[in-house]
Amino acid sequence: MKKRVEFWVSESGVCLLEGWARSGLCDWKIAKKMGIKVGELRRLAAEHDVIGNAISKGKEVVDLEVEGALLKKALTGDVRACSYWLKNRMGGVWRDKGKEGSAVDNGGVDVDGEIDVLLDGAVESRETGG
Repeated sequence: MKKRVEFWVSESGVCLLEGWARSGLCDWKIAKKMGIKVGELRRLAAEHDVIGNAISKGKEVVDLEVEGALLKKALTGDVRACSYWLKNRMGGVWRDKGKEGSAVDNGGVDVDGEIDVLLDGAVESRETGG
């Protein structure tokens, strides 16, 4: 086990861990690739900052890149991206209507209608140069 830990705290091991995390693998898939159980991975991450930091850094970079790409699409008028962004970032206001067709704790906001209004304004602004 000691040799295994020495590898995972080495530059090569850290590079692999960060890459796996950046590619979207969850902890249990990373652990499987390492040949250990997820509990062991969590123990190693707690005992060796370099392991925990590599996994966290890899996940954070990807999350921020995806967030940036989604925001860019939403700002350029992609209705689905706008809807996804608003529902997840401002769910209390932009949540979909419930099964019965009534607004669910969103102050009666018509999500689709509000997005259409926002997009119409953005398109008009772009067309008029304002």
